[in-house]
Amino acid sequence: MDQDQKIRDLNLVIDSLRDELKHRESDLSVYQKEVERLNVAISEILLGMDKDLALLRNIFKFLVPAQFPHISGFNFSTKFIPGMRFNGDYIDVFEHSDRFKFNLILSSSSGSILTALLIAFLLKHGRDSGEETGASDPDGFTKRVLKEIESKGQSLADIQLACCHIDKRTYEFTYKIHGKVFGFFQDGDTGSVEDLNNLNSEKPIALKPYDRVVLLSPGLVGCADEKGSIFSVTPVLEALAKIPLTQSVHDLRNDIFFRLDQHLGKRRPLQDVSIIVMSIENNVIKLI
Repeated sequence: MDQDQKIRDLNLVIDSLRDELKHRESDLSVYQKEVERLNVAISEILLGMDKDLALLRNIFKFLVPAQFPHISGFNFSTKFIPGMRFNGDYIDVFEHSDRFKFNLILSSSSGSILTALLIAFLLKHGRDSGEETGASDPDGFTKRVLKEIESKGQSLADIQLACCHIDKRTYEFTYKIHGKVFGFFQDGDTGSVEDLNNLNSEKPIALKPYDRVVLLSPGLVGCADEKGSIFSVTPVLEALAKIPLTQSVHDLRNDIFFRLDQHLGKRRPLQDVSIIVMSIENNVIKLI
């Protein structure tokens, strides 16, 4: 092969590479335009999600009761903070038609659909019906709630629920916890603290003066700071040890949230944060 032929062949290769490069540049231009289009679409979706989340936060603020009934012999302190990204907590304290009985409810779920189902169930079978529909039996009541939710095609692993029942005639406290709700009982005499999840929930607890019950949502105990460090139950137990049993339940709640604020710094919780604190007054009068 002479030198001229080699040059012609090389030119053909160069021309072929140029054509390939033009095609690649054309493909790259199309790709870049598609990426830009997708970025705009994603931005619009995220903006819409932010608006939806803001709407959900406002809805949940409305759904969670702002005031709870005054029940003689008992003091309550509650707080609900809607998460920046994940909403699903619900807290409630409601009396039965028999005013000597009442319930505490704290639930948390992976999404608004599950919480809406729970609230709908409570409104239908709980708050307005009391013991007639089983709310005085926390275990049976919880099973009915979970069965209702499962019948709607939702996963039971995605909902956490604590149902507590108090009978003022006997001052007996019964409860059932499903999932990762954290609950503590503090003895009014010794100050010792028991994890409700480790106790036999089938055995009623006889309440006496200055006993305290604390229910915490997973979003509170699992709240992470900017470095990913988890709040945990340790600060809660420290608050229970620090605040005297004779002191206001609001002081205990405020101390827990002061510790949470210190943990988070300027960071807002991503998940809903909820707490119910109940204490028994000194003038306990059993009717039975």
